[in-house]
Amino acid sequence: MTGSTNISVDREWAMTLKGLRMKVEDRWWDGYTGTTLRPGKIVNVDFNNDNAKFFILQLDDDEFTYEMRYDAGLKYADEEDENFYKFHLPEGLLEDPEGEEVVAPPQRRVRRREQTSNHRRTNRTILNNDLSADDTSTDDTSENPASSSDEESDAEQNDTIYTRTDPSEWKRIGGRSRARTIEPIPFTGDNTIFTVNISDDKLNNLKDSSGDIRFEKVFEWLLPTFGANDDVPFFEFIAARMRNYMLHIQRNKDFKPKYYDPPNGHTIQHNDVARFYGCHLARMLKGFPSIEETWSTRESLDAVGAVKESMPKDAYIDMYRCMHFSDDWDEEDGEVPWEGVYEDEKYEPSPLVERHRRKFEHIEDGFNRRWKKCVNFGRWITADESRVAGWYKSGITIGPEPKPIRTGATIHSICVTHGDLATFKLHCRVYGGKHDEGLNHRHHNTANTQKWVNLNDEMLEDFKGYGICMTMDSAYMGDIMGQIGREVWEMNFVGTCQSDRTGADVKEIMKSMKVGTYESEMFQHITKPLSYTMWPDNNIVKVLSNFHTPEILVAAEGVLRRVREQEQTQVSCPVQQKDYSETFHLIDKGNGKESKYDLGGQTKGHNWAPKLSMRYFNFGLGNAHTIYNTLANNHTPDRRKMKMPECVKILSHSLMQRGPPMRLQNPEHPNHSRNLANVFDYGTGRKIPTDAKGTVAQGSRGVVAVAATKQRMRELRNKQKKAPLRMHQSLACEKKEDVHGNTVQGCRKVSQRGSAHSIPSCAAKNAVHT
Repeated sequence: MTGSTNISVDREWAMTLKGLRMKVEDRWWDGYTGTTLRPGKIVNVDFNNDNAKFFILQLDDDEFTYEMRYDAGLKYADEEDENFYKFHLPEGLLEDPEGEEVVAPPQRRVRRREQTSNHRRTNRTILNNDLSADDTSTDDTSENPASSSDEESDAEQNDTIYTRTDPSEWKRIGGRSRARTIEPIPFTGDNTIFTVNISDDKLNNLKDSSGDIRFEKVFEWLLPTFGANDDVPFFEFIAARMRNYMLHIQRNKDFKPKYYDPPNGHTIQHNDVARFYGCHLARMLKGFPSIEETWSTRESLDAVGAVKESMPKDAYIDMYRCMHFSDDWDEEDGEVPWEGVYEDEKYEPSPLVERHRRKFEHIEDGFNRRWKKCVNFGRWITADESRVAGWYKSGITIGPEPKPIRTGATIHSICVTHGDLATFKLHCRVYGGKHDEGLNHRHHNTANTQKWVNLNDEMLEDFKGYGICMTMDSAYMGDIMGQIGREVWEMNFVGTCQSDRTGADVKEIMKSMKVGTYESEMFQHITKPLSYTMWPDNNIVKVLSNFHTPEILVAAEGVLRRVREQEQTQVSCPVQQKDYSETFHLIDKGNGKESKYDLGGQTKGHNWAPKLSMRYFNFGLGNAHTIYNTLANNHTPDRRKMKMPECVKILSHSLMQRGPPMRLQNPEHPNHSRNLANVFDYGTGRKIPTDAKGTVAQGSRGVVAVAATKQRMRELRNKQKKAPLRMHQSLACEKKEDVHGNTVQGCRKVSQRGSAHSIPSCAAKNAVHT
């Protein structure tokens, strides 16, 4: 069919768009500038209109009709309408097939970064194999360049469009209606349980001289490495970013470091960064006292002695100010060449990285690569989201419906489900809010934007094609996810699912179900491997699976539940419900273990990047303890193991003592007993001036900065006599008697030669003269 503008369009397809609901902004009409959405629908298609305005729009509150092009209809289509999934909306108009088979144009796709594709190939080559002696090196992928891999993946790509199923395609299982058997996709790995991927030589390096596995060595083994050859250690990478950023803010923001002096070669080193992280851990263990309290010389209950011994306060403040994880300020420096200003190589964000990940992309990708490289893949994983507390104003904090989050950031994670490595994090990604560029696009297997399909397509890149099972919750699971997971990614999915995300018509039956009866209802798709069950526990638990046959287990094979506040007994439940109940809670257990050691702190002087990067450091703590327990159980079962609190303390001390000492003088520690004679008299520590920041005058004895003891005054006088910078200053006046017995005041003064003599005051001169 050809219109008056000689534009070829498939008439049969175009007519199927009649009834498509729309929400059109006011500014679409000429002469209007508002953004109010006007509801309406496509009521007709006229192929004779000029300028390809084939589609006729009519608003719900307007009797007039308006001609619309397809690109505008695609933009304003109402994706929240319950019938939206029935319409096929490609990226462009379908051309007239002229007797040939109609083939839909490919959907819009976001090209993945080359490093992601390289990592996927690399990880598959080491699946279920020990790492080499130098386990930080990358595999040679020169025989499979990224370009050829992308071409092969495009050629083999399944472009089938998956939508929510129709209610007429489901049947209720029960009575004479028997279920059709669904077989899971077979697992092709060597071991169904995840195991540690470590060589014997590396394992021996994790032990001390007595044969005990050291937690701090396990932790550093799990830290990511950077650079083209993965030869840049974690702390050196962070030190280089801090050095670059310190120079940047010195040049552009008039920053003056207190401890470091880059122009004279005194810069942040990798051992300094290790000490910084150790001090941050120590402050966390003490409940994050303020920096002033941590280095206090007056209050022993606030001061953290190990931190004061590790580094000066000024060094910690300088590094805290310069926390940076990506060299992302190129546009601010203009035409200044990088090599002429900065000594360290530039490590800028990837060109296609999402906006919210620009500052911590390298940290996130580095940890994800390293975690997956340190284990051999098993059969079962679990996905869930967790929250990072924070009040920073950012798009990260605005989540999508039905779970909008207004405070804090959301991190989506995948962890190991079964075995000794249960709760081990495999992949984590920070969600960028409702405007996350990496998720706000149509997946090539969906008819509209499905954020969670895009998210899992990215996070599961290294797990596809092996028949791996994954448990998830209702935030991800639905008909579309189940179909794509099985038919495209070759994975088995099971998880809770809201009734509006599946085509099974269950609302009326769900209303008649009674909570706590454990009398299940089951539904199965007549052609696709999808089964949907409802189980009345404390609430109606709805579970969708793409690899379970709908079957109810007898009570002896079911799950434990407390019935009428009695002891736990086994109750009957569907098979897929049991698998979900026995697996999903483990990821919450892992998140709870790591949240006890949150390193985010209380600062509001930074953006989200330091807090989120510290959360990955938290994930590293949990993963290291899981690996530590596994190695200790398998290789040193007869030796004592440390629990998580002990491990964190040992790691903190190990980091705080890294490298040469940073202090030039011994730290001053407060007395552990306090003088209670006066309210504000600490009796120890350094004097605080009465006009110091934070002090409040409340009378002669109500000032925080109080006078020191007599012993302390004598010590200060002795120091003052010896201080070369104070030889020109006079000391305090002293009362004396002259030869006639009169009281005079004299000031002791130290001459430049060091001899002390008494100079009569004015009152003394007058007394003698009289």
